[in-house]
Amino acid sequence: MARGHTDSGGMGLAARFALTTFGVLLVVGGLGGFVLATAAGDLADRERAEMLADALRASAAVEADGYATRSSTIERSKDGVERVAVTLPGGAPAVEHSYSGERGSARLVVPDGDEEPGRRLFGLVGAVMALMVVVASVAAWWLASQVARPLGQIVSDVRNLSSGNRRYRAKVKGGGEVAQLSRALDRMSEELAVAHEAEMELGLRERELEYAEQVREALLPMATPLVEGYDLGGMHLAGEELSGVFHDFIEYDDGAVGLLVCEVSGDGVPAALIGAIARTWLRAALTSTDDVAEAFARANRDLARDLRRGLVVTAMFARLDPAGGRATVACAGHRLPLVRTNAADGTLRVFQPEGVALGLDAGPVFERTLSVQDLEISPGDRLVLATSGVVVVPDMDGTELGEKGFFQIVHRTASQSTGAFLRGLRRELEARSGDLPREQAVSLVTVLRERA
Repeated sequence: MARGHTDSGGMGLAARFALTTFGVLLVVGGLGGFVLATAAGDLADRERAEMLADALRASAAVEADGYATRSSTIERSKDGVERVAVTLPGGAPAVEHSYSGERGSARLVVPDGDEEPGRRLFGLVGAVMALMVVVASVAAWWLASQVARPLGQIVSDVRNLSSGNRRYRAKVKGGGEVAQLSRALDRMSEELAVAHEAEMELGLRERELEYAEQVREALLPMATPLVEGYDLGGMHLAGEELSGVFHDFIEYDDGAVGLLVCEVSGDGVPAALIGAIARTWLRAALTSTDDVAEAFARANRDLARDLRRGLVVTAMFARLDPAGGRATVACAGHRLPLVRTNAADGTLRVFQPEGVALGLDAGPVFERTLSVQDLEISPGDRLVLATSGVVVVPDMDGTELGEKGFFQIVHRTASQSTGAFLRGLRRELEARSGDLPREQAVSLVTVLRERA
């Protein structure tokens, strides 16, 4: 589910940080420079005015009282101005600036040694710098909070995800790396949810298979009856999906043995559970009476109460009378007929008495349509009852075996012992499908009347 994003969705975090910092410094520096330049100009104007006033007062004092002292060293500039260090009558140092030319002469005495303007200017610079530091600090704190807030929300999002809230979605909005991280958290949340669902499904599947194995074991007979003069056997091949397909043997007090194959519409655990219920009702009904038709009618009435609409159970049953060499056959909507091979003439015949599926009707229709057929079993004859899964086994090209193909296998191997017959049938079915999974389960029972 992970999706790549080629666009950042906005300016990167580093770029935004650098741009904002530059902007803040530019604004603070510009404001500080403006304040400093303005204040310095005002200070210079005041100092110039004060210096001129002091010079005028000093010049007037010298005119009136003269100098206290006058240096003999005279500095003369290129423009003809002479500068001499003097001491005013009050003892204050000063500098006399004098000029003489064709158009007249002038003298100006300027007091010396006033450091107050410099100190004031230094204090002004310090105040402006302090103000800039304060403004820059506030701006830096604001910028840091803008960066830290989405990161803090992402930390909260991660905590929510780590606490097991797999449906949680990140709440951070924005662009750049923050948005990419937010989308990554959303994708991680989605993937965690999917992985959790897959884990849950896998766990349910494992438990289902566990139950399926238990149900499958419960559906199959514990042992095969031993009947003198007859060779009985059964085979079950599990399908890819759990189903209600099974076979069973019913033993009677008079020595008779019932051979039963059954399948339930649908698949999965529900079908297997219905199969277990059908097996219970059929066994109870078939062992309670020697009348096969009455037993099937009773089982149908019980199943009709338990099955929901749309679910049906089909069955093929043969009650073998070993002493008489005969079998009584009943069919309840079963698709695949009973197969009998005749050892005397080598022919194969199928038998499928009328009857609708169990549970399809509560009673009247089922009982009216159900018919029972008697078959003679001579020495060397074989009866085979199988579920429909055996005829839909595909080859590597997907072509199903079909009834004709199944009948041919039975006819070709019918004279073998039951064990050899079942092993050969299993090999042919498995070789036919190869590594392809078997979609439907196969259950099969067979009996061979042994020759004297």
